[in-house]
Amino acid sequence: MQVRYPELDFSNTVPHWGASPEQSQVINAGNIIPAYIEPFLIKVMRKAKKELDPVADAQLIADMDIFNSQEAQHMKAHNEMLTIVRNKYPNMKPIEEAYAADYARFLAEKPLEWLLAYCEGFEAFGSNTAEVWLDGRMEGSIEGADPQVVAMFRWHLAEEYEHRTVAHRVFYRLGSSGGPVRTYFRRLAGLWNAATHMTGYSKQLEKFLIEADQANMSPEELRASKARHKQAKKVKAAPRFIAFLKILSPRYDPQNTPAPKNLDAVLALYS
Repeated sequence: MQVRYPELDFSNTVPHWGASPEQSQVINAGNIIPAYIEPFLIKVMRKAKKELDPVADAQLIADMDIFNSQEAQHMKAHNEMLTIVRNKYPNMKPIEEAYAADYARFLAEKPLEWLLAYCEGFEAFGSNTAEVWLDGRMEGSIEGADPQVVAMFRWHLAEEYEHRTVAHRVFYRLGSSGGPVRTYFRRLAGLWNAATHMTGYSKQLEKFLIEADQANMSPEELRASKARHKQAKKVKAAPRFIAFLKILSPRYDPQNTPAPKNLDAVLALYS
């Protein structure tokens, strides 16, 4: 693993950066997740680091440091993109504030095992999404899109795959009390908590953005917009069903997740 610093230029990027306004807004809404979950991940890893043995866990600690540095770069990039959207739609801020408040509450109230399970669940979801952006599954829906935004997602998801084992290893190192069965169900609960929580906020933001765009449309424009939105929602940047089933397996280990075919080529652009 290594920390990369891609030179992304969003100076000409607009909220409707994709193949259609609705496709852009579906993906824009997803930007709320990394903008707020990445600092949460970093804080949880820092909290976990205090519980590790600096000698026995030296390699894991070193990997956690790289993980945190990568996530910090992801947060910065997605915050830039989210700012572009927010500047046009300032009334979206209450959704962001509620999402950020949840993470502050989790950090203050939840035990470390719960926090680590949530982080592991998010990372399992994210690393299995890498092939969606890297290997062409998104191509039809982002044709003609702003190349800077596409590059951001490809770089980010490539690194999600690269550091896919870190949160998993930390979870099993510090969050596996009570035996393998209890640990397995704790991990599944973390996956459920992460997936439902973060997608709940992205769906709220998607609804807000789409409705803001449609507010002053003519009946004909509105019908066309609804059709495009329906099509955009079919192209979800989520793991394939088979990949998701593997995450549910008691034997799941992200180390065994197949690499996207274009992983090395994408990472080489920024190494």
